[in-house]
Amino acid sequence: MRFLLDTNILIRFLANDAAVVEQLNIWRDNLVLLSISTITVAEILAQPSLTGQEQIIIRGFLDDFLIIPVDTLVAEKTAELRRANKISLGDSIITATAIYTQSVLVTNDKPLIKNVSNLVKVQSIN
Repeated sequence: MRFLLDTNILIRFLANDAAVVEQLNIWRDNLVLLSISTITVAEILAQPSLTGQEQIIIRGFLDDFLIIPVDTLVAEKTAELRRANKISLGDSIITATAIYTQSVLVTNDKPLIKNVSNLVKVQSIN
């Protein structure tokens, strides 16, 4: 099984959220494929409070994941999702990437879960 992590999961990991840290460590120990979308890279690195040193550390952390680029197939699925579900561009890209890669979408975004759970398997970490 492969998992695509939403940005909110990585933010919680970087904030040392115990439940998220524990779950990601379990998956890593079991060699589970963990991936993220390129939009997640942009969202994580766009945090205005990041220092130069924090950006370097976060870039190293992001290298631990399979980063899935947004290609034409993902972009077209993103457009379809936005039209049908009225979700943000970032959430549409992440959901389309999970669908395209046949991954479980890992998110704690309750509105997103409500909007896409009929389209992709979703798991949260509480």
